[in-house]
Amino acid sequence: MKKINLKGSNYETARGYSKFVKLKLNGKEENPNLHMIINNFGVSREDRLAKKVKCGIVEKKDCLWFYTKAPEIKSTRGFICGMPTARIGKSIWGQDSGFTIGQVKDYSKMRISTDWNFNIKNGFSEFMYNVWLTEKSTGPLTMNGMEIMIVLDKNFDIPWKDLGKFQGFNVRYRKKDFTRDKGHTFAFLLKDKVKSFDFELLDFISYCMKHIKKKGDDYHIRSIDWGIEFASKTEAELKLKKIKFDFVRKK
Repeated sequence: MKKINLKGSNYETARGYSKFVKLKLNGKEENPNLHMIINNFGVSREDRLAKKVKCGIVEKKDCLWFYTKAPEIKSTRGFICGMPTARIGKSIWGQDSGFTIGQVKDYSKMRISTDWNFNIKNGFSEFMYNVWLTEKSTGPLTMNGMEIMIVLDKNFDIPWKDLGKFQGFNVRYRKKDFTRDKGHTFAFLLKDKVKSFDFELLDFISYCMKHIKKKGDDYHIRSIDWGIEFASKTEAELKLKKIKFDFVRKK
């Protein structure tokens, strides 16, 4: 099993397995192949090449460790500068973990359990899942695409449209039309300060589809990403103790 040791500043990538990340599919459990990227999408090319921001994803004895350290920089994408990211699935932007998740209608259960310890030393950061859905199995995001952010730990609010509450989360919404990032974005912000949480992903997908008046069964779940987003002047670390994906495909 290849040990994860990804460090960098400028879209460095790696593949590997973590003993802290497990995928149980129809009762069979394994350590899935992960794709990882130092996804500093809001850091200027000049600052990336100068290695001003230090990020990493490292397998340690007691956790899968995510970290970031950013000086004062000007983000090219608003407030957030980037997110060291791990994923399962096939990213809309081309990275592939080797596991095709499939369509929403393929599953009767998509339970995700997480244990973690998140420390923000200074600045602003959040630990989150990003779930990407599109109408087609390949190709870029369109205005009917969807990003579902499930934020489990944070120290700032997201000032988008307030949709109320859902299963212990405050819900925010916006619609994007950027060059490569389009469509509906939902942010679910966990209200309680905890270090362990589990949720049924299909419930969140159903909520979002109802809001945009889509049935959603035919949508493709392109990837499930997770990591820590960060702003300028931020130092943060995530000790990921456990992720367990417990998925059941319909027969």
